[in-house]
Amino acid sequence: QVLEYFGPNRSPMSITSDDMLGFIDCCSKVRKNSPKTINKKLCALQTLTDIGVMLGLYRPEDTLSAKGFTLQENNGGRTRILSDEEIKTFESVIAEQETEIQTYFATLLHMGMRPHELWSLNKEDF
Repeated sequence: QVLEYFGPNRSPMSITSDDMLGFIDCCSKVRKNSPKTINKKLCALQTLTDIGVMLGLYRPEDTLSAKGFTLQENNGGRTRILSDEEIKTFESVIAEQETEIQTYFATLLHMGMRPHELWSLNKEDF
């Protein structure tokens, strides 16, 4: 839905604050998504941007961070977005592990998955 809204050929460098607010408004009013679901979509957009930066397609300072647009939700503190410092610490710890462990934890971190969601995946799901 992120790609559908912004278009498959849209560069993260061209996304403005107004675009992000329009996407949130569309998710909320048109799709009737909950704040939690909208946050997941914003995390997906952030992950796509992070991968583009990692691949050298664009510079981080040229992209708008979706993290700044996450919605507040009263859920008893169960859902929380990790800070950049927490992510860097997590990544530095998993970098010292064997490749299979790195892949497992990086997937959990960057996809926002719970362990049971990852364990339930099959090769056909990819």
